[in-house]
Formats: sequence, structure tokens, C-alpha cells
Amino acid sequence: MQKLSAPEREEVFAEIAATIGELPPDYSQAGPVGTKFYEEVVAEAPALAKAFVQDLRRSLG
Repeated sequence: MQKLSAPEREEVFAEIAATIGELPPDYSQAGPVGTKFYEEVVAEAPALAKAFVQDLRRSLG
């Protein structure tokens, strides 16, 4: 990552955020606990992705 130019890093950051923020529905989780956990992860994924990218951007400068 550090060898990439700033514009290239921004492209990678955007791709990481998009990938994390777009978890597909998965109804194979057995039982209500697994389903509830998955629903919470999906609900929080966009914010988590944004925070992850901000931390990554800060770490790599």
C-alpha cells in the first residue's frame, strides 16, 4: 500500500470500503442468535468500513 501513489491508495480505500459495506444477505445462519448477529453486522458494516478506511488512511498517510 505504501508504494502506491496517493490516487491509487484512494482507489484501494474506496474498494475496501465498498467490499466491507456491501455484505450480501446470508440466511444460512442457523438459529435466531446467528441471524440476529448477522443482521447487526450488516447494519453496522457501512460505519465499520468507513472507520476502517479512515484508520488505514491515517496509518499510511
